[in-house]
Amino acid sequence: MSLADKLKHFDLMTEERLQEPYRKIEERSKALANSLRRCFEEARSSRRFEYAHQIGLSGQYQGLAEEELLKLINEKFEEQDFTIFREFVRLLRACSLHIGGETSAQIRDCYNQTFKEDRVIIAYNEGLREFTK
Repeated sequence: MSLADKLKHFDLMTEERLQEPYRKIEERSKALANSLRRCFEEARSSRRFEYAHQIGLSGQYQGLAEEELLKLINEKFEEQDFTIFREFVRLLRACSLHIGGETSAQIRDCYNQTFKEDRVIIAYNEGLREFTK
């Protein structure tokens, strides 16, 4: 399975987890739900995943702990991705006001996994797998 396929599969699983929170948000504000969806799409299109794949593919950082990988990626993309994150935080606050903290926490957790954790690790591991072939 290619990197694109793995990321697409991960994204579909994330979307499944977000269906119920989106439904709750849409009951109050379709615009807010659409803005959150757009924010997730922008996060997915970040180059951080491509960069993580390249790090794995280069083999330079073999044996790198997940925490170190995430730190390396976050340092490189902190400025570029700040705009996306700032928009997400603004939308999450609005979501908390309209829907409540529990739904906001679910959305926040999905976003962090998508943008800062699991998706980066998938890209890195796939690059590393290709390197060791």
